[in-house]
Amino acid sequence: MNATMILLMALYVTIPLLAVGGLWYLLRLWLNTKRSYLTKKRVTKALRRHGALREWKVLENVTLGTGDQAATVDQLVVGPFGMLVACDVHQKGSIYGDLDAREWILTTGSEGNEKKSRIPSPYFAATRFVELLR
Repeated sequence: MNATMILLMALYVTIPLLAVGGLWYLLRLWLNTKRSYLTKKRVTKALRRHGALREWKVLENVTLGTGDQAATVDQLVVGPFGMLVACDVHQKGSIYGDLDAREWILTTGSEGNEKKSRIPSPYFAATRFVELLR
């Protein structure tokens, strides 16, 4: 076997593996995006169902400001009592964070096999939105 044959054999194995890995990554990305969308829709539906009895108005994906100053919330409930700001966290696991932190910790998995990742603080997002609203 010469070097060209070895290289061709390596490419013959590597290219399909890369393609399968890329497809797997895209599938997981799509599923996470769909889960986020469905969670937001469920929360909005529940707020609207309960809000209709009380004359509340529920708005989705409300953005205030522009550029770096923009802040978005998932739901804004407007009623005679005032306004309620809601930010959804659509991921499974335990969430930890300080109120003044911009990022919180999301812990997933079982004990001994935990995976920690950082997520944007929903409290910080809601507070920023309220500051822009004022």
